Amino acid sequence: MIGKSRVLVIWAIAWLHLMACRRDGAERPPDVRNVESKLELIRFDQACDPGSSEGPGVRLLRLCRDHKEFCDLYFNTILGLPLPEDSTGAEASVALDRFFNQEERKKAIGKVLAQLPGDRILNEGFGKSLQYFKHYFPQEREPAFYLAFCDFSYANFIFSREAGGDGLGIGVEFFAGDAISYRSIDPENPAFSDYLIRSFNKDHILPKTWDAWLEDRIPVPATSRLIDFMLQRGKKLYILTKLLPEVADTALFDLPEAQLAWCRSNKVDIWSFFLNGKLLYSSELLKFNKYINPSPTSPGMPAEAPGRTGSYIGYEIVRSYMERNPDKKLSDLLEETESQTFLQEARFKPRNE
Repeated sequence: MIGKSRVLVIWAIAWLHLMACRRDGAERPPDVRNVESKLELIRFDQACDPGSSEGPGVRLLRLCRDHKEFCDLYFNTILGLPLPEDSTGAEASVALDRFFNQEERKKAIGKVLAQLPGDRILNEGFGKSLQYFKHYFPQEREPAFYLAFCDFSYANFIFSREAGGDGLGIGVEFFAGDAISYRSIDPENPAFSDYLIRSFNKDHILPKTWDAWLEDRIPVPATSRLIDFMLQRGKKLYILTKLLPEVADTALFDLPEAQLAWCRSNKVDIWSFFLNGKLLYSSELLKFNKYINPSPTSPGMPAEAPGRTGSYIGYEIVRSYMERNPDKKLSDLLEETESQTFLQEARFKPRNE
C-alpha cells in the first residue's frame, strides 16, 4: 500500500436486482443484521451540482474541511484543477464555480445525478455490503466511500486517508446509463467502446467499487502467467459474491445473462481449451489478454463465448479450493499463495451446469 496520493484506476469498470441470473446452488448468505459497521458515504457529486442556489465552490470547500486528503487528490490529480494557495477562500470558490458551471459539464452533472439511486437506496446498498465486509474481514477497517463527478477521467479508485483506512472513490458519471452519450466524449478512447459502456449503469456501482478495494489487496502477480491472472481474478470474483450476495451475477461477473449461462454450461470445454492449448503457464500477455480482461469474445472459442473465460474459470477454481478446504476463511484469499500449490489444493474438476 502506498501513501495518500495513491490512486488505482479501475477501467475494467449493483443494485439490488435480487433474482437476475443467481448462482446455482449458492449457499445462504450469513445473517449480518447484528453486525456493527460504520458507513461513511460522502457526496461530493451532489456538492458539484450547479443547479443549487448555493454555488458548487462553497459546498465543495465546506466538505474539504473534513476531507482534505480527498480534496487534494480530487482537485489536483483527478480534475487537474489546482486551487489557489488559500484553498478555503473566495478565490478558490470562484474558480470552482467557474469550472462546474461550464455549460457542457453542467448538463452532464445534471443528467448523472438524475440517474443515480436515491440516498436511501445508496445507504442501504453500501451499508449492507459493509456488514458482510465486517463479517468476513473483522480485522479490516471499513473503507469510506466518496461519490464525485470526475469529469470522465477516473471511474473507481482507492486512496489512503490521513485519518486511517482506505477511501474508495466513485466517478458517478460512469454509472449514468443511456443518459450519457459516452462514445461522443472521446470516440478514440477504448475505455468508451460499446462493449465497456454497456455496464456503465447503476447496477455496477457496488461491484466496481469493491473491485477497487480487492484489486489493491490482491494485486496482479509479478509472474504474469495466465494461471496467475486467472486465480487473481477468480479470488476477486469469489469474494465479490460473498460481499454482495443480493447483487445479480450478471453485474458481479460483468457478463450478459446469455454469456454467463454459456460459461456455466461449458466449463469442461473452457478448461480443456486452456489445458490442450498449453496456455496456463504462458507469460505472453498479448496472447491471453482477452481471456482475463473485458472483451466481446475469447479467441479460438465458439462465437457464444464471451471474453474473460479465464477469469470465470479462475472463479470456479477458487470456489473448488474453498469447498475442499473448509478451514479456510475468506480473508485467507488475500494472502499470497503460490499458484501451483493453490491449483493442486483446489483439485479442480469442472462440471457443466
